Amino acid sequence: MKRLLMMVVVTMSGLAGAEVTGLRSEYQVNPVGIDCKAPRLSWQLDIKERGAQQVAYQVLVASTPELLAQHQGDLWGSGKVESDRAGQVEYSGKPLASHQSCFWKVKVWQAGQLQAQWSKPAKWTTAFLSPNEWRAQWITMPSASKEQAQGLPIFRKSFAINGGLKRSLVNVSGLGHYELFVNGRKVGDHFLDAPWSLCEKTVYYSSYDITDLLREGENEFRIMLGKGFYNTRGDRRVHGVKEAGQLMAILEARLEYADGNTVAVITDNTWDAASGPIQHSAILAGSDYDARLAEPVAWLKAEETETEAVLRASESPAMKTFERLMPVKPAEEPEPSVFVYDFGQNLSAIPLITVRGKKGQTVRLTPAEQRHGQTDRHNNGTGRVNQAGVGAPNYYEYTLGGESSESWAPQFTYGGFQYLEVTGAVPAGHLNPKNLPVIEEIKSVHVRSSARSVGAFSCSNPLFGKIDKSIDRAVRSNLAHVLTDCPTREKLGWLEVSYLMGPSISRRYDLSRLYAKVTRDIRDSQGKDGAIYTVAPNYPNFRNAFRYTPEWGAAGVILPWQLYRWYGDQRVLQENL
Repeated sequence: MKRLLMMVVVTMSGLAGAEVTGLRSEYQVNPVGIDCKAPRLSWQLDIKERGAQQVAYQVLVASTPELLAQHQGDLWGSGKVESDRAGQVEYSGKPLASHQSCFWKVKVWQAGQLQAQWSKPAKWTTAFLSPNEWRAQWITMPSASKEQAQGLPIFRKSFAINGGLKRSLVNVSGLGHYELFVNGRKVGDHFLDAPWSLCEKTVYYSSYDITDLLREGENEFRIMLGKGFYNTRGDRRVHGVKEAGQLMAILEARLEYADGNTVAVITDNTWDAASGPIQHSAILAGSDYDARLAEPVAWLKAEETETEAVLRASESPAMKTFERLMPVKPAEEPEPSVFVYDFGQNLSAIPLITVRGKKGQTVRLTPAEQRHGQTDRHNNGTGRVNQAGVGAPNYYEYTLGGESSESWAPQFTYGGFQYLEVTGAVPAGHLNPKNLPVIEEIKSVHVRSSARSVGAFSCSNPLFGKIDKSIDRAVRSNLAHVLTDCPTREKLGWLEVSYLMGPSISRRYDLSRLYAKVTRDIRDSQGKDGAIYTVAPNYPNFRNAFRYTPEWGAAGVILPWQLYRWYGDQRVLQENL
């Protein structure tokens, strides 16, 4: 009897020291918009006892949180599975439907346990499980207005919400890039969506739950479009990528009511279209924005159009904004009315300004990684910005709308810079005899992939710590929709970078989704003869060794194998056979 009692005490003690955490579906926490019919589930076991490990697991998936709380897996119950696997566990339950929310939890056993505790619940929500389910049409600017349009397209649609709205999901994309607004508020925190792809074959869309953004009565969708690599026609700087794709958008919203009624809002020729406030946008050379045109005056009806590309739910981490850097010292004036701000770090970034001035005044921001040497006019050892490393012409212009104080950051472009040179405005507190706009605040906003951090480095040697930070900044600045070799001159996905740097970067960042997307870029970009080119997506029409060379093309074989080695991902091996 004493021996039995001792066993129970030890077992319960071991149980209390373990916790199941980090539940993920397709590598994501509670994702909205999975177009996979058999999502892969994973979790982590936080065990306090040294040497303890999982010996079995059980997964429950339910259609409602209430059923899950009652331990009823009406969609799938795995039963107790004798296994130490805690990842790549495929959903094997009832067939899923598009726009379905699935609630799940897991419990695991350790060696010697009689019972195990359930994890906290998690969920995933499906997107379109087949591209053929889309009812929305691609829309574009009307043909008659395309040549006369000065700004990039903007679309709008009003729709009504009745009482009793239970849930609203929206699926949206745009070529080359887009931003979606609901009642004047931007949806989500993504930057530079849709992810870069070979747009003739694959276009990515994102899904959002917008229930909290809607109100009873009249509501409005707006979509703004950017060009990216998809359309470089008229760009003030082009580097080997000459494309002229038709700018277009697609959206399908699903409004679900408590009485079971479902209403769809889709893009079609009933939407309004107009020329927007973005007067110029180049993926390599900045952007011009006229705040006086933020609300278009002349609206026309959009035209329906089409593309042969397949719509797929975004599979890589979105690019987002991160650190906001302030200047490390007051602006310097190397020449009269020219001001240079130093942010202390060279990063992939966009400028963010808050400015006050008169309607129609224009401020120009010129980014650079370097500055010219000592000037003759000022004996302070500094000079104007030097764009040798970033290319020229390359600048951002903002035309004021006349508000008392206005904030602006470019939407569809970014670059690499440490310095911003400002002309057409003065810093706050500076003498202003010409009554120019006043820069009240200026920041450098770091933009990159939102791939999660999975590792860190620390060392008692300060030099090693500085080296690590410098390398990590370089890595972060090149984690975009692809792994670039620089965020300034090209922004292209050179493939040797991905597999040569992958083993190092994977120790710091989760590359599971980003690299899986890169393998699709490779497949989409392959030549008819099977050649894997140096860059994917294969935007530029390079020649000779710049176009094809085996040590770059080897990424098509090496990357899937690396993903399998790092994450146990067999699916990526099958997709890249």
